Amino acid sequence: SFRFIPQITLSTDDNRQVNEVAYYLDGDGTSQSLFIINQTTGEIFVTKPLDRDRPNGQPQYRLNASARNIRTGRTMGYADIVVNLKDINDNYPLFNESTYHVSIAENSSTNQFVTQMMAHDLDDPKHVTNARISYSIEQNQVDQYGQVIFGIDPNDGIIRTLICCLDRERRDNYTIRVVATDGGGFH
Repeated sequence: SFRFIPQITLSTDDNRQVNEVAYYLDGDGTSQSLFIINQTTGEIFVTKPLDRDRPNGQPQYRLNASARNIRTGRTMGYADIVVNLKDINDNYPLFNESTYHVSIAENSSTNQFVTQMMAHDLDDPKHVTNARISYSIEQNQVDQYGQVIFGIDPNDGIIRTLICCLDRERRDNYTIRVVATDGGGFH
């Protein structure tokens, strides 16, 4: 667990009152016991791993720590705490569909649009690399002359033909395997 201590400054004329203080915590994540506070010392602990990425996580937690007199219940001080989670590369890119079925006309020209692959990554899209996706063809097809048939733009996932004149009578379907890789190397 991770701990941190908020700065709650108590000033009192009677030093005995400081020993009569209990610390309390409320706000985001406290109902799930993600954060707890030591009522004697005011130390705040993170009790479970925090996930920044949606749908199960959140990028920021807002907490309020307060110090109260044990006898009177009077609030003697408080601190507003904002915990911002930094993104780590903990999500793989996922394609919107598991299999894409497309058709193109035979005898299509070179550079004919075939389809666009779409993947998403739950990591923070504002992060420089974690959610940036690049596409590649892991398993391609070749024609009877050994020329690679399909190409993909690594940035936008658009697949195009690299040769002209596919012949349906010679071959009526092609299977390729496309990989989406994020900036951290996950695929």
